[in-house]
Amino acid sequence: GVVAAHDLMTQAMVLSGVALVMTVGVYGLVAGIVKLDDLGLYWQRSKGVLRQRVGAAVLWFAPWLMRGLSVVGTAAMFLVGGGIVMHGLHDFSQAVAATTQHWGGLSWLAQLLANAGTGLVVGAVLVAIGHLLAHASKTLLATKDHLPVVSAAASPWHIRVLAPDQPQLKALLQEHLTDMAKHSPPDSVHALDLDQLKAPDITLWSAWDQHALVACGALREIDATHGEIKSMRTSHTHLRRGAGAFMLQHLIDEATRRGYRRLSLETGSMAAFAPARQLYTRFGFTHCQPFADYELDAHSVYMSLAL
Repeated sequence: GVVAAHDLMTQAMVLSGVALVMTVGVYGLVAGIVKLDDLGLYWQRSKGVLRQRVGAAVLWFAPWLMRGLSVVGTAAMFLVGGGIVMHGLHDFSQAVAATTQHWGGLSWLAQLLANAGTGLVVGAVLVAIGHLLAHASKTLLATKDHLPVVSAAASPWHIRVLAPDQPQLKALLQEHLTDMAKHSPPDSVHALDLDQLKAPDITLWSAWDQHALVACGALREIDATHGEIKSMRTSHTHLRRGAGAFMLQHLIDEATRRGYRRLSLETGSMAAFAPARQLYTRFGFTHCQPFADYELDAHSVYMSLAL
């Protein structure tokens, strides 16, 4: 009410000023929190023991801060959302008020619990609807543009484990490396070369149609419960015939057989990688944070599947 008696122009200017300060303040705080780990990493890598220790402390604290904010933010959304729904359900809101009018000084707590309960119920319904829509979307994507999910039993192709320097496989892997370098900056290319694919923690499979190479894919063991998909590539002669889906299904089956609880991957964020991202999404992979020794990169997309 400070400027309530002033003219309209004054009120508009004050309101605009408050809105500007609040917007800059809130978004500035969010930006600072988001970049907190980058600041900690910068300090940790800088010269000076004190700055390195402060950077290490910031890197330790940042994940806990983000977890705490996620819990608080989720609770706030349930409370605010439940309150909005309660406000729209006039009779229900009046019934809650009548029931809790004898709570005295704790009536606010009853209203808070009612808002939270309403938010949880509405949230559960929306999550269930989301799961149903996601399942329907996967079903539609599986049949879109005649891209079938080819099972091993029904497939004309067979899987082999071969060294990466087998001539046809070597040519396909080299094509893969060339294509990655074409679409990604050098620092954002994470494709493995032939020597790296010979590492003991990596297994490379290839799919064949008699003597013709169809596709390839590799599995890297991050730890006993976590695997990573590498070197996924389909021969240009078998594009849009389900070969990529066939290889991906084999890698998922192998990861499950090994007892992994999670299967992750890194792919590009550019338009050239959109078909790959669609394929992974169709199999249930969802976006995740960088894993293993990866770092945040605008040119990379990280995805993961719980097994």
